Amino acid sequence: MLLLLMAAMRNLFLESALVASKWLGAGSLPSPRGFLYRLRVWSSKGLLDQAILHLNQEVLREARRRRRLPRAAVAAIDYTDNPYYGKNRRACCRAREKRGTTWFHRYAALSLIVRGGRYTIAWIGVHPLTTHKRVVETLLNATEKWVRIKLLMMDRGFYNRDVRTLLKAKGIRVLLAVPKWRREKKAVERCKGLKWIAESWRFGGEESWTLIVADNEWLRSVLKDRRVEDGYSLWLTDLPFRGNPLPFIRAYNRRWSIENAFQEEDRFQAKTKSPDTRLRFSLLFLSAVLRNLWLILKRGWDDLTTFLIREIMYDEILSCLKGERRSDRLRPRGKPA
Repeated sequence: MLLLLMAAMRNLFLESALVASKWLGAGSLPSPRGFLYRLRVWSSKGLLDQAILHLNQEVLREARRRRRLPRAAVAAIDYTDNPYYGKNRRACCRAREKRGTTWFHRYAALSLIVRGGRYTIAWIGVHPLTTHKRVVETLLNATEKWVRIKLLMMDRGFYNRDVRTLLKAKGIRVLLAVPKWRREKKAVERCKGLKWIAESWRFGGEESWTLIVADNEWLRSVLKDRRVEDGYSLWLTDLPFRGNPLPFIRAYNRRWSIENAFQEEDRFQAKTKSPDTRLRFSLLFLSAVLRNLWLILKRGWDDLTTFLIREIMYDEILSCLKGERRSDRLRPRGKPA
């Protein structure tokens, strides 16, 4: 785990991390081939995922102890595609071209949208035959022990009857983007010449939904934080509508903070050339754990960037590999441990 953490902190390939550790005098280390074989065995048995999950639980417990993790919060579920360039594509999903490939390792994560950042509570690897319902159900079941979800926000990919039925059974309110299908395009036509409309919408056999259609040009002038100027945006919710769509749209815009956070996770991601799918997913999950840790520590130091924490923790991990003991450099001045 120390070697994995060191590779993640410096954004290194696992093979390079081993070579760098030996060059820096970390002592007796396994060969790159032996280390990767050991990782494959741990991945196949689920031991690596268990270790990373345990690490994330420790981080979340610390966040709860520091009162950074609320008991009830707004959450968001989103997919993340990690480009893949190899030949073992059995667990890959197809998507639009990005960075020279149309093949991706996809995972879904449930994140809390709280003041001060986004904590990733649960995740699941998404395979080509994985349904949206299974993704949402797995993430919600893993989240129940940590937080009660007041509102769940999702992208248009989850505009699905089975997902709606599941959330209705769990009593979770929903706010999600809506794709422009044939029926939805008719609602867009009714909004032509208007700033917005909100109308009752029948979805999944129920009429307790409200469809919101808004002109993007008007939203850009009102919210000042939208890049899209043309066309219309659509949202669906089962929250009570009180005659003003802006509170719903502003709330959904907060979800974009998780999109920006994916770039921060990339800075904590260890790399590998191994075609082993479970190992690749584990490295993606590890980056989410390290970002959670950065969020906790950042509340004590406003200027603690991802670059600084990578440098500090890399030095600490290397000291552990060398068998040395270092002082606690991540403790705020004047605060006890």
